[in-house]
Formats: sequence, C-alpha cells, structure tokens
Amino acid sequence: MRGGKKKMRTYPKSESAFYFIAGYTDWGFPYGITWEEYEAEQRGEARKVTAAGGEPVKELKLTKQQFQEIVDSYDMYVEEIESFLNIETGDVVTLRTFDRDEEDEELSEVIEEGFHEIYFRIPKRESDEGYTDMVDFAETVEDKSCNPL
Repeated sequence: MRGGKKKMRTYPKSESAFYFIAGYTDWGFPYGITWEEYEAEQRGEARKVTAAGGEPVKELKLTKQQFQEIVDSYDMYVEEIESFLNIETGDVVTLRTFDRDEEDEELSEVIEEGFHEIYFRIPKRESDEGYTDMVDFAETVEDKSCNPL
C-alpha cells in the first residue's frame, strides 16, 4: 500500500481469549464473548458496539414469545404472505401481498416508510430446505435393525 500503513484487523489469537465460544466462521475463526467483554459486563459497563459506518448499534431485546414468533415466521412458507420485524418494538407483522384489503394497504405504507430502518423483512425458509435438512440428518443416523448379524 502506498503512502501509509495498511490497517490490519486483529483477531483473538486463540480460543483462550474467549469466555464463551458461540461458534466458528467458515474459515475457522471463533466468535462469541471475549473475557474482556465478560469482565466489562460484570463491572456493569455497557458494551459499545458499532456498525461498519461507526454508528452505535441498537440492542434489540426480545421476549421468548417474540423470538418464537420470528422463528415461526421464518419456518412458515406461504407465498402470498411476508413477515417483517419491527426493531423498535420486537413485534412481527405479517402482510398479505396478494388480494390486499384496506388494512393491508395501510400496513404496507407504514412498512415502506420505515423499511430498513424500523421494519426488516424476515426471510422465508424455502420448502425444500426442510426436506434437505431431514435428508442430511437421516444420512448421519445408522439403522442398526438393518445390519445383518
């Protein structure tokens, strides 16, 4: 790089840097809660998380019921219905995209005004994904009743 130093991202060098490992990226990097984050939380310090643009990230706290609604919306595939998450309230709203009535039209306008700011589309689980997951799981299970002695 000409005219300056290249800024390098720093990753925790080992798993021992983590208090809790939630998982690993496709490239094998761990992610989760570092000891530094855990200790700051124990001291009552708020974590300051920023987005790529440097703006603070708003923390969304959901009840178990709200979280379940998001999961259910993702799992339910109905072609004429779209689900959106209101990140200010944590509520899931559903919108018919075909044969709308007046209430659907009003909701559509509200969502459109706040799209990608307040309302975010909940993706749909395609119907073949569930079948693929089942096949993948079935391949990991050994049927001992079919094994000859």
